[in-house]
Amino acid sequence: MEAYEIEAATLERVGIAEATELKPRGKRVATELRRRRGSPKKDAPSWKRILWRLRYDSQYLRSVVQIAFLLLCIWIGIEFYLFVRWGISGNSASAVSRPPGVEGFLPISSLISLKYWLQTGVINNIHPSGLFIFLAILLVSFLMKKAFCSWMCPVGTLSESL
Repeated sequence: MEAYEIEAATLERVGIAEATELKPRGKRVATELRRRRGSPKKDAPSWKRILWRLRYDSQYLRSVVQIAFLLLCIWIGIEFYLFVRWGISGNSASAVSRPPGVEGFLPISSLISLKYWLQTGVINNIHPSGLFIFLAILLVSFLMKKAFCSWMCPVGTLSESL
């Protein structure tokens, strides 16, 4: 029996009169002919298994992206700590420049830079990367909705892991 005949018989038993007007859902592909994703062999090199998971398992890919951005934020924090320690020491420690990624964590300076840019048409040279990080975050948020918070934002990663 075809799939639609089984449904028709079931609907007739329940008491629905229109059961004879059902149409077939379409062709079904035989199990042997379906494309299988497969999985890498157990004895395959670990890098092949990782690449396979990155390609076919979106949650695994998302976790890798989250961990990468979390590590980036930790690295920027360590660089900023070294910069502050150099500033407090009165230039007696080895010189460390201010990491540009820190400006991404200064939302007030980014908003002030945005206002300055909109009013004058000139990009503020004190915190330029903060403006571009802010604009990139806005663009990603508008284009991909919750993707920034669920894939890249370290606060989203931490709140999800709790």
